[in-house]
Amino acid sequence: MTISEKCDRVSALLVRLKRYDAIVKGDNFSPEAMDELKSNTKDILSDIDDEVSLIEDEVDDW
Repeated sequence: MTISEKCDRVSALLVRLKRYDAIVKGDNFSPEAMDELKSNTKDILSDIDDEVSLIEDEVDDW
């Protein structure tokens, strides 16, 4: 995957993160549901971190 494709992936993940933020602000959730939302959000952040690390690796190989 090229750097450009990885950037597109990060952008898509950021859009998902924004959606989660809007969902959380827009409703009251049970503690269990909120825990699941937090877990999913942390997974998204981890995926973003992984993609950024891959981009950094490619830049190092220039």
